[in-house]
Amino acid sequence: MQNPFQYKTRFGLYRATIRAMDRLSTTKRAWWIHQALFHCDREFPDFSRQLRELIYRPATLEDLTRSNELKN
Repeated sequence: MQNPFQYKTRFGLYRATIRAMDRLSTTKRAWWIHQALFHCDREFPDFSRQLRELIYRPATLEDLTRSNELKN
């Protein structure tokens, strides 16, 4: 995976964070997430809250189902 500082868009950083949380070992994941949050705070301050939510409160299948039911 690329270093988080190489992502130039919010969407790219968001997708890469999801992949990092899924694929990296514990130590590498911790380093990657720390770097991603630092990069996000500096480059995308308006997006920082969303990224922190993704990391610290990941959605469960039940959350996604409930969200989909509310839309319909």
